[in-house]
Amino acid sequence: MTKSTLVTTSKADKYLRVNNPEPRRAETPLPHMPQTIAAGSHETNRHQASAPPFRNSNHIQQRIRQVSYLHQLILLLGVIMGESGEFWRDVKEARKRRKQENPPRRRCWDWMIVSGNCHYAKNRSSFQVYRRVGQTVHNCTGGDTYIAGVGTVELYVRASPKRRSPTRKLVLDNVLHIPSALCNGFSINTYHFTHGGTTRCSPFFQGTDRQGSALWYGQPFRGLEKLVLAGNPQGESYLDDGPKLLSMTLGKTELDEILSAD
Repeated sequence: MTKSTLVTTSKADKYLRVNNPEPRRAETPLPHMPQTIAAGSHETNRHQASAPPFRNSNHIQQRIRQVSYLHQLILLLGVIMGESGEFWRDVKEARKRRKQENPPRRRCWDWMIVSGNCHYAKNRSSFQVYRRVGQTVHNCTGGDTYIAGVGTVELYVRASPKRRSPTRKLVLDNVLHIPSALCNGFSINTYHFTHGGTTRCSPFFQGTDRQGSALWYGQPFRGLEKLVLAGNPQGESYLDDGPKLLSMTLGKTELDEILSAD
C-alpha cells in the first residue's frame, strides 16, 4: 500500500468519526435508585437537590414520643379543667366533715350526769371501739343534731368522795359521737338499765353496782353535776354558768336505725 493511500484512509476515518460519533454508553444505574433517576431526568434532579437531608430512625422515634407525650398532656389538662369544679367542691365538703368530726382542740373531759336515753361524747378520741354513722337526727329541742358515729367508751372513775376510794371502770355502750356537743353526756338511766345497780341523788349523785357497792359519784359543775374521773384529767371545757339542756332523747325507731347502721 502506498503512502498516498494511507493518508487518504486516515482522512476518511477522521471524517467519519466527526460526522458519525459513537453512541454514548448508558450509565449503570445505582442499585438502590430507580432507572428514571439514573437516566438523569432534570425534574428529578431538581427535586433531589431541594429535598431535606434524611434523618435517622432514632430521631424520628424521639419526635414521635414527644408528640405522643404532648398529646397525652393536653388530654390530661382537659380532664383536670373539666372536673376541677366538682373535685374542689368534694374536697371542701370532706374538709368540713372532718372539721365537724374532729375539731382541732384538746379532748373534753366534762362527763355531765344527764337523763335521756343516750350516752354521747364530743371527741372521737374518747372511743375505744368506733363505727361511723354520719346521720342527722331531730333532737328534743326541735333542732337537728349530726351523729358522726357510735361506739364504746371506757371511763375510769372514783367510786366515792371518801379518801382512798377505789377506782372503778364504767363501760358505756352505744355512745353517740356528737362533735357539736358542749360536753359529754353520761345517761344514768341508760347505764343502770343495762348494767343494773341503783342511783341516789342526795346530797349528790351517786351510783352503785349490782352488789350495792359504790361505783361512781358526781360533783357540782356549772350549775349541774359531772362524773368525778380518776386522776382528774384536764382538757377543753365549753360549758358556762347559764341555763342549758344537755339530755339527749331519741325515739326508739330513730335510735335503732342509728345503732344498726352499717
